[in-house]
Amino acid sequence: MGRCGSPVERRKSPKPLGMRELVEEMGSCSTNTLFANQPRKLYGWTNRCHWQKMSKTTPDINLILKEFDRLPKFPDGRIDYSNSDKAPVLTCFVRFEDKILLLKRSERVRTYQGKWHTVAGYIDEPKPIRQKALEELEEELDIHSEDVSGFTAGEPYEFFDEGAKKSWIVHPLLVELKKKPEVRLDWEHTEFKWISPDEVEGYDTVPKLDESLKRVS
Repeated sequence: MGRCGSPVERRKSPKPLGMRELVEEMGSCSTNTLFANQPRKLYGWTNRCHWQKMSKTTPDINLILKEFDRLPKFPDGRIDYSNSDKAPVLTCFVRFEDKILLLKRSERVRTYQGKWHTVAGYIDEPKPIRQKALEELEEELDIHSEDVSGFTAGEPYEFFDEGAKKSWIVHPLLVELKKKPEVRLDWEHTEFKWISPDEVEGYDTVPKLDESLKRVS
């Protein structure tokens, strides 16, 4: 799914952090340095916070998934939300300088075919969301942890989509990149565009994408 080969080793250059090392480094940060105000919380998330290192206890992934304990599981242990009327999802915007990346969903995905979206995925296993975001970036766009300079988290929200007959619990994130990437799409998307954030409303997007963007802007 859009994975590239091993990076070329340079004799005198420092080795970039891999996903596991970056996640561990992120997790070493104290929550006291992350949240300066008294935020409103949902599932352990703060209203808005910007971080380059993230606490292992933020958000509480087990609290997010507790509501869905009784749903069936895939063979690899992930929760199957296919027949559930509610599902928690990650919506991860990618930004370089003053542009964000929009992705057009292919006809092969289960929902919102042909709509413009961003990097997204179900929160379906007891794995830190910071790690989930990095994995989605790598799988969908071939963007790696060493390309990321920081994240911004927005307050989660829930809405019901009449068309999909499902309530989505959306966890918005914004990922900032060190340099403009060479985007490599996987099967989930057919096109991509770099746009200004205020241009989102001019695209045929998945529901509430503008709301998710407002929460990380």
